[in-house]
Amino acid sequence: MSEASVEHRLEALDRALGVAFRDPELREASLTHRSFAFEHDLTVTNERLEFLGDSVLGLVVTDLAYRMYPAMPEGELAKLRAAIVNMTALADDRRRDARDGRRALEEGSRATSCSRGPRAHLGATRRSTGEGER
Repeated sequence: MSEASVEHRLEALDRALGVAFRDPELREASLTHRSFAFEHDLTVTNERLEFLGDSVLGLVVTDLAYRMYPAMPEGELAKLRAAIVNMTALADDRRRDARDGRRALEEGSRATSCSRGPRAHLGATRRSTGEGER
């Protein structure tokens, strides 16, 4: 796959998600799985961005549950959040297993596993928008 074709697909992904990366290297890192980085002698992977994305997902789910269930006690909100976040992680794992390790983009791209990509992309979006920078 040509570099221009990969870039076109990445721009289409950005448009579909409504994201405008100030730093395209963050987007690239969010899509780079450790095994791909190892195979291509790259030093940056999506693992740290996935770590950040897990927290972003938790915050979004927490805020949504807080607003949707104003009478729910804190302990029940915590259980609900854990169930939703765990359900999301399990669904990601099932998609990864179902696709049996297929790459997110065609050969020649900075491929990521299906389970890490969305969470890493959340982390990259958070960093690229400047949120949380001090």
